[in-house]
Amino acid sequence: MFSRYIIQGDSMLPTFQSGARVFVYRWGAIRKGDIVVFQKNGRLLIKRAVQKVGDRWCLRGDNLKESIEYDNIDRDAIKGRVLFSY
Repeated sequence: MFSRYIIQGDSMLPTFQSGARVFVYRWGAIRKGDIVVFQKNGRLLIKRAVQKVGDRWCLRGDNLKESIEYDNIDRDAIKGRVLFSY
């Protein structure tokens, strides 16, 4: 139901710095603007939900110079939404 992750990288600057810890809630609806942790090619990533297309999401980091946009991410790949950092 709840998970904790440590952010690595600069794709979510200035919202989160590398090394920040986040608390993630697995259940509930994902909304545009939520920050989510998801799995892609065996890696866990953190990005912002920017657009929903059908049952899939377009996700992007806040640091546009350092981030890759991920299209067509299935809801099942999303581990949950970030509730807070600590």
